[in-house]
Order: sequence, then C-alpha cells, then structure tokens
Amino acid sequence: MRPGAALISIGRGGVVGERALGDALDSGHLSGAAVDVWDTEPPSADHPLLHRPDVIATGHNVGHSVESYARMSFLAAEQMIDLLAGREPLYPLPTQRREDHE
Repeated sequence: MRPGAALISIGRGGVVGERALGDALDSGHLSGAAVDVWDTEPPSADHPLLHRPDVIATGHNVGHSVESYARMSFLAAEQMIDLLAGREPLYPLPTQRREDHE
C-alpha cells in the first residue's frame, strides 16, 4: 500500500496479516487501520491491535444494525409463510442429493 494509507479489513479473517499490519503501523508506513475481521474471533482482550490509538476495532459486526436484524427476521418469517402455503421461497437454498455425499 502507499505510504500514509489507511487499511480497512472487512473481508475474511486471515486475509490481512495482523502482525504485518502492526509492523506497518509501527513503522509509520500506514497511518491507521479499521479491522472488523480477525484471525481468531473474537480476538483476545490482550491482542496488540486492540490497544492502538491508530486502529478502530470492531467485532465482526459493522454491518449489523437494528434495521438489518428486523429485515432479516421479516424475510425469514415471510419465507416460512410461503413454504407453509406451498409457494417457493424467495431465496431457496440449493438441495443436494444423497448420492452427492457418498
């Protein structure tokens, strides 16, 4: 990354090397970081990145809000109603045949 850049890690834990991120922050190469995914979740309370003023740390939940939970609940209930009424759900999961696993 360019010197002075800030890193945002929201993909999957392990994609960004946490030790390398700390080294890049220590050296001043990166100006800061926001980390929502971790190698081990949740990170231990003594994880070095959690105690840095140049790191914003969240617990793999930045996309969750009261509104998103309400919407997920509504969609799940809607699909159950559709299934019980014999209709195809809006987001069906693909089925796997038994012989696919043998």
